[in-house]
Amino acid sequence: MKVLDIHVEETNKTYQLLIGQNKMENHNLLKSCSPNDLWFHLEKQSSQHMILKCNGDPIPKRYLNYIGSLFHKNNKHYTVIYTYLKHVKMTNEPGVVIPTSCKLNRISF
Repeated sequence: MKVLDIHVEETNKTYQLLIGQNKMENHNLLKSCSPNDLWFHLEKQSSQHMILKCNGDPIPKRYLNYIGSLFHKNNKHYTVIYTYLKHVKMTNEPGVVIPTSCKLNRISF
């Protein structure tokens, strides 16, 4: 698992961004985080899970865009979905989830 610090200047708070590197890490992230943390994933694609440990604090859009940009691989256009972890239902298969109440964040390079 990778961990990045995201410092939000507006509130002078630093949050941890947890990034799963495989399906078991993704599964363990989902089990260990708070329902009010933000979950990020590529829409309709297999990808790493990212969770911002914000406990429901409002996060300005520019930081959400930055987190979305971390999914960039060789795609010029892609869509990142995000929602609070309480809206992500785990399945019996590690790393596979059913998200609801998602917001879309279209990223273009």
